[in-house]
Amino acid sequence: MPQRPTPAPHVAGVSISSKNGLVVLAIIVILLALFGKKPTAPGPFPAPKQTPAPAGNDTITVADSRAD
Repeated sequence: MPQRPTPAPHVAGVSISSKNGLVVLAIIVILLALFGKKPTAPGPFPAPKQTPAPAGNDTITVADSRAD
């Protein structure tokens, strides 16, 4: 009759193997939260608003050097 391997001891109702799996899963979630994609929504400090240039000042005007 073959012997069954002894099961891993249970700690607080969770076997050690699944507890290790939960720890690894928690570490992955934390790393993704820290180094994952940056949020597109502004954070607690919104970006400074840029004031648009006044209309009509799109070109550079050069003073005429000829005397009238």
